[in-house]
Amino acid sequence: LLITYLKDAGETVSQFASRIDEAESTIRKIVYRQRQPSLQLSIKIVAATGGLSPHPIRDRTNAAKLGRVTVPMRPRDEIA
Repeated sequence: LLITYLKDAGETVSQFASRIDEAESTIRKIVYRQRQPSLQLSIKIVAATGGLSPHPIRDRTNAAKLGRVTVPMRPRDEIA
């Protein structure tokens, strides 16, 4: 989780937000799981953390190591 990364890195939410050029309130909501990041923001977070995905992932160990960002998809027949 992003909160764990920040604690381990000794970095505040404010510092992290500044480092990736995002609003502190946006990052705070993501850290405390009140909001899901957009794909673009997810990519920035993965790059800034060395591969940590901000999304909940079933297989966290392999996905986080590989820096994979998962986006939930619906079957085509449900889209319309």
